[in-house]
Amino acid sequence: MELLRPLVDGFETISITGMCKNAGKTTVLNTITSEYYGSCKVLALTSVGRDGEALDLVTGTYKPPIYVEKGTLAVTVEKLVPFCDITREIAEVLPFGTPMGRVVILRALSDGFVQLAGPSVTEQVVKLKDILYELGAEKIIVDGAINRRSLCSARVGRGTILCSGASYDRNIDTVVRDTAYICGVLMLEETEKRSGILQALQDADDSVKAICIGEKTAYADSESLIKEIKNGEPEQVYIRGALTDSALKPLLTLGRRISAFELIAEDSSRILLSQDIFRRWQAFGGRIRVLNRIELLAVTSNPYSAYGFHFDGKVLAARLREEIGVPVIDVMEGKKR
Repeated sequence: MELLRPLVDGFETISITGMCKNAGKTTVLNTITSEYYGSCKVLALTSVGRDGEALDLVTGTYKPPIYVEKGTLAVTVEKLVPFCDITREIAEVLPFGTPMGRVVILRALSDGFVQLAGPSVTEQVVKLKDILYELGAEKIIVDGAINRRSLCSARVGRGTILCSGASYDRNIDTVVRDTAYICGVLMLEETEKRSGILQALQDADDSVKAICIGEKTAYADSESLIKEIKNGEPEQVYIRGALTDSALKPLLTLGRRISAFELIAEDSSRILLSQDIFRRWQAFGGRIRVLNRIELLAVTSNPYSAYGFHFDGKVLAARLREEIGVPVIDVMEGKKR
């Protein structure tokens, strides 16, 4: 039975992100690739960190190997090429530097095991994606790093899968609560008034931190933003860069006034708010929207922790389904752990 292919089929680029280490990202990647075996689709795989080694270099825990089919494009780095157990050709060597050498794109000429490692900067991942398409990739899978939701940016790809599980916390209530919160952020609605923001962004110089859009458009820095909101009473306030607690706390002093406008980020990967600040914003009637929506395709549930304990898999999945409005899948269900 195919678990993930029906969910990812309509997306050219898929990012996989995790709530923590050992949440099951590599298992998800392997599940997707295995469900495309024999389909004649050219898959391209890359990872923000190192992936495919036998042991996690930080925790010393076992990691699943990555098996690819002939024709796959695998992104790695120079020092890891000898560890890729495939007949291969070097399709491209990129100028993106890493501690283990330049980034290399391999084309698999046989089935076999690979180790992945690619750029960790969003702009470089975007450039890498374009190169992979030029080399014939039909679907790209980006295995992201822990807590690096910037790599599920809409610029990387519209579809993302979030991996969660027992390795995040020993308390199942904490796992469910925090996973549901991150899902809520990832699923924020796209603003219905994009055109005004896009035009204002074209006119703004790089020093502008915020744009207030209403009867007139005002460009503000962090210090003058509250004054611009009070004077102009905008319908939308677009924040450039990351939306953090330190950026939002001063706006909370506006009280109920914040209910009059939409606060907008580029996409949900830019929203790095704590749950407390996010809830306080909502309590004042504040709305947060995004310019470019990301599609959260699924949450995967791993009841087994790498640190020697586990939850009941059915209970964890059921609890997550109660809180999250997307498919929740235990990709290891029915398999020998």
